Amino acid sequence: MSLLMPSRPIVINPDLAYSIGLNEAIALQQVNYWLKETTSGLERDGVRWIYNTTEQWLEQFPFWSESTLKRTFTRLKSLGVLKIEQLNKSSGT
Repeated sequence: MSLLMPSRPIVINPDLAYSIGLNEAIALQQVNYWLKETTSGLERDGVRWIYNTTEQWLEQFPFWSESTLKRTFTRLKSLGVLKIEQLNKSSGT
């Protein structure tokens, strides 16, 4: 059995990983992928948003624990490279 499965790979920029950390680069690249998908997310006040629950993010990163996932996204927010808010999908707030 080959370890190289036909599933969608996660692309990692080595310079980004060096600058902000490997986990953070993995997560940010995945967020970037979803932001570029025209069928995902929504736009509010000229800003494109994607939304996932913790469980949905863990499906995309099955190699991380929940605490690693939360720590990674918290670090991205503290670095100022990712804006995280809870939006109400129906009302626009």
